Amino acid sequence: MKTRKLLPPHQSAPLGRKKSLLRLLAFFFVLLTCGFDAAAQSRVIVGYFHNWNNASAPYIRLRDVDSRYNVIDIAFATPVAYGDMTMTFTPTQQSKAEFIADIRTLQSQGRKVLISIGGADAPVELNTTADKDKFVTSMKAIITEYGFDGFDIDLEGTSVILNSGDTNFKNSTTPKINNLVTAARELTTFFRGQGKDFWLTSAPEVQYVQGGYGNYGTAFGGYLPILYGLRDLLTFVHVQYYNTGSQNALDDKIYGQGTADFIVAMTDMLLKGFPVARNAANFFPALRQDQVAFGLPATGNGAAPAGGYVTPADVTKALNYLVKGISYGGQYVLNTTYPNLRGIMTWSINWDKTQNYSFVTNAYNFFSTLNTGNNTPPTVSLTGPANNATFAAPASITLTATAADANGTVSKVEFYNGSTLLGTDTSSPYSYSWTGVAAGTYSLTARATDNAGSATTSAVVTVTVTGSTTTNTPPTVSLTGPASGAAYTAPASITITANAADANGTVSKVEFFQGTTKLGEDLTAPYSFSWTGVAAGTYSITARATDNAGAVTTSAAVSVTVTGGSTGGCTVAAWSATAVYTKDMQASRNGNVYVAKWWTQNEDPLTASCQYCPWQLVGPCASARTAAPADVVSAQTAELRVYPNPAQGSALTVELGRSYEQVTVVVVSDRGREVSRATYQNVTSLQLPATKLPKGLLVLRITADGKTLTKRIMNQ
Repeated sequence: MKTRKLLPPHQSAPLGRKKSLLRLLAFFFVLLTCGFDAAAQSRVIVGYFHNWNNASAPYIRLRDVDSRYNVIDIAFATPVAYGDMTMTFTPTQQSKAEFIADIRTLQSQGRKVLISIGGADAPVELNTTADKDKFVTSMKAIITEYGFDGFDIDLEGTSVILNSGDTNFKNSTTPKINNLVTAARELTTFFRGQGKDFWLTSAPEVQYVQGGYGNYGTAFGGYLPILYGLRDLLTFVHVQYYNTGSQNALDDKIYGQGTADFIVAMTDMLLKGFPVARNAANFFPALRQDQVAFGLPATGNGAAPAGGYVTPADVTKALNYLVKGISYGGQYVLNTTYPNLRGIMTWSINWDKTQNYSFVTNAYNFFSTLNTGNNTPPTVSLTGPANNATFAAPASITLTATAADANGTVSKVEFYNGSTLLGTDTSSPYSYSWTGVAAGTYSLTARATDNAGSATTSAVVTVTVTGSTTTNTPPTVSLTGPASGAAYTAPASITITANAADANGTVSKVEFFQGTTKLGEDLTAPYSFSWTGVAAGTYSITARATDNAGAVTTSAAVSVTVTGGSTGGCTVAAWSATAVYTKDMQASRNGNVYVAKWWTQNEDPLTASCQYCPWQLVGPCASARTAAPADVVSAQTAELRVYPNPAQGSALTVELGRSYEQVTVVVVSDRGREVSRATYQNVTSLQLPATKLPKGLLVLRITADGKTLTKRIMNQ
């Protein structure tokens, strides 16, 4: 189309002239795009790439992805089976050799290609150390085989639900959260230790991040311990500003998705930090500007089934306000600007192509005008320890550095032993405390990165740690409360206390466990933890002490019993954290009756009862009706029954409530990907083959004689 504009209407050019013009245009375009990428990837336009063919958003060969996307996230690496955390990835529309060759083509153009894990359809739950080890081993193999530049964490649903009683994002007690953080650190440190410019990114949904401002627990804020635990390694995060409804902002006003105000308000929250559950003593710290981007759907249909599309004009309004301070007169008011905002993401490249690439065109027009000048790399030097200094094992060595940037700011200083990252500091004075260092000779450096992404490494400082004849004695620890055999009434509050000491050092922490599940920890004596809301059952409690040299001792176990308590006059059984509830099932909690809106487990009605939550309040026990679930569900879904839900066995039974002449059943993922479609005639009920459906959360969309019915299901 561009070549035609070079000629007056109805004229043609000689073949040679046409070829020359095409070459000139191609050369100009390469220069332009390379100039954008050469801004040291300081600005990113991220697009997710479908590793499948969708009739509404067709497959694109990887090498043909629009050149204005300088970061491509491949969707998705997934577990080989539900519950087996061995990850797998195989191109579905190209041969492996073609796919790898296409990755190399994009990388040769200065673009980053990352593998994204999970998505809406594939839960990744690292509940045990064995799960974590399978995940790490298989991801190392995938990343190495394909040569990916990093990996992206895109987990949803049950993958990031916090356990009941997990109230502190800085010290999570949910094993799958802690194991994910450990796994991500192991992978990132491994590949960066090989000298690879390895990126770690994440794409959480809003409720799992900013949703923790109004209420923390279960789904709300479930990503906060992940982002907090990886903040020193995280390249950037692009929260999905879609499929989310409305959210509270820092001004305590509610903003709806699909608007410039929503983009500005949610982004401001990440860049300022916020009190979790509005508790000023539990503050989620701000991320750096270069660590924050945001995600939007590329289309108003298909890409985001639950809404959130923003017009290109409104996207530009939001970016102008955030980056340049140019107000569009919206309701949300900024008191600062963010000139180093990292960029923007979309779901997806394939959907964007169906709109003639309107998303990337708009984003590129904005970001390509920024950071066009020549950037001066930062300066950095190690100021401590002194070169050739010696220490006695186990040594504690404080690394200090000075860093500056002539035409910008220093965003971080990383400290290395050889190629191994020891730690990161994001503010001056830059330092890291390296403890428990064994005997040996070490080469230390500091690496400074500026706001434009340029990095400089200091000169090497060599230190020696000599052997020590001192043998460390492990700490001692014993539980002092509760007494063994103690009995409580549900929902119980149990105070766990312990004594701990270390003969040749100090106790660094005492952790409290129920079986293999960590409940919490205390860093200072007297050591204690308050375990609240404990459901009926028998529990084995232990304490584990760790000393300053890393030695660990576990106490003898104490067994306690919690019996079912009074439900305040309720005839409805009390809620249990271990029980599975499906749609219309009821439970009592603290004198109230709640009804489940879909499949749920370990989501406390006290904290998970709202418009978008799995529970809905019926009323107090004394007045709540314990039958008639239709009182709390819409007439549309009341006539539709799907069982068993979660799916078990080979088939799902769908009862429509009455006979329909023409019925179409479509099964889709939360991202709008159609995975199954079937048509029936003159039916009141039907069966779906569960074994042919993907694992995880799915949505049934049933069109029956022009009427639409929907239902969420869990396929295990």
